Amino acid sequence: MKYMTSAEIRQTWLDFFKSKGHKIEPSASLVPQNDPTLLWINAGVAPLKKYFDGRVVPKNPRIVNVQKCIRTNDIENVGNTARHHTFFEMMGNFSIGDYFRDEAIEYGFEILTSDEYFGFPIEKLYFTYYPTDLETKQRWLDLGISEEHLISSKNSFVFYYHIQKTHSHKSLAFPLMGFVFYYESHIVAMKIECKFNIYNRNLTQFVKYLYN
Repeated sequence: MKYMTSAEIRQTWLDFFKSKGHKIEPSASLVPQNDPTLLWINAGVAPLKKYFDGRVVPKNPRIVNVQKCIRTNDIENVGNTARHHTFFEMMGNFSIGDYFRDEAIEYGFEILTSDEYFGFPIEKLYFTYYPTDLETKQRWLDLGISEEHLISSKNSFVFYYHIQKTHSHKSLAFPLMGFVFYYESHIVAMKIECKFNIYNRNLTQFVKYLYN
């Protein structure tokens, strides 16, 4: 695995996805614009909600960004560990009605493991999938991931829902998640102390409407 500065990581991310046809979206202000649901921008997708809810149609359905974010939910850990921060930059790539599972997983695998980009050793990476999402499991296998490095899990890291109010109803979207963990040893122990989540593929696939 190569050593890279934060500037090199940021530029590598943007250049890679630009080469895949994505438009670079500049980082938005930390203070949300026209979004009363947030005090601060807390994720890379937050400034892009206008595209996902249909208020704005992007000129290019493929978007990449490096978004400045603030989170305070684990503020007590800031300063006590080397990996908790209040301010951070979240790198994201997004498809607004364009590509889906296959390309999303393929792009993520390439930028993580290729020596041309981040160069993580495959033998140190473990990949999750939801037990009934056999398409995602098969896609990992097709890329050469061994069964021993695939983790089937039902926990909230792998499958979760998001509630969003739109007009007169609430919509609950159930994304399927494929997380990539970097382990410091080859012993797989599902304990937070021994793994780092370095990447995820968020596949928004199910929507349920609850009308008021």
